[in-house]
Amino acid sequence: MIEEKTQEAIQKNHKFRKLIASQKEDVHIDPFTAEDSYKEYKNDLGLNENDLKGKRILDLGFGAGGFVKYLLLKKITSEAYGVDIDASEIFGEDVFKDHFFQGDFQEKLPVQNLDYIVSRQAIGHEWQYEDGHKFSSVSLLENSLAALKIGGEIKIPFGEEFAFSTPNAQVDEWNMESKRRWDESLIEICNTHNISYKIEPTGIVVYLS
Repeated sequence: MIEEKTQEAIQKNHKFRKLIASQKEDVHIDPFTAEDSYKEYKNDLGLNENDLKGKRILDLGFGAGGFVKYLLLKKITSEAYGVDIDASEIFGEDVFKDHFFQGDFQEKLPVQNLDYIVSRQAIGHEWQYEDGHKFSSVSLLENSLAALKIGGEIKIPFGEEFAFSTPNAQVDEWNMESKRRWDESLIEICNTHNISYKIEPTGIVVYLS
């Protein structure tokens, strides 16, 4: 599996190199399609198409919006939405304008009564923005729970926790501290709201240096 994922990473790296080369010639090549995004969300969050069919879904931190766009274009669901602090590029696409919102995860979410709230590579445990505004995973989870249907699910990968083939003491220390904080937040949320959670491996990601 590691070899397979390494080859995938090499191919993606090749796409980005082509993009950089094409920009010099003023020719645009999209290095990352909606289908690519959809596959990564599925793999990282342990989802399958049957999970998503006809469901009401909100993506926190949608980036280029590929996951939501794919769900809509392939008619997997007509109720896929995204919210992000920076959504300026998406607002220019009229066909998707009712499905993307600009906003803060720590405020009331713009879509309610959801089956799934998902996020990929947009949420760490906590951090502080340049303007001094702080992000809190507890606030995020509180708002997400308030927006879910009974029986709905939040699916978030622990974006700060990685396994490395070459040990790195500093990274290991950061990861352990992040995991400790996540554990504390999850226990607090579960005790307060009488809900359950589970952590399970979903795949391997290879990063090229």
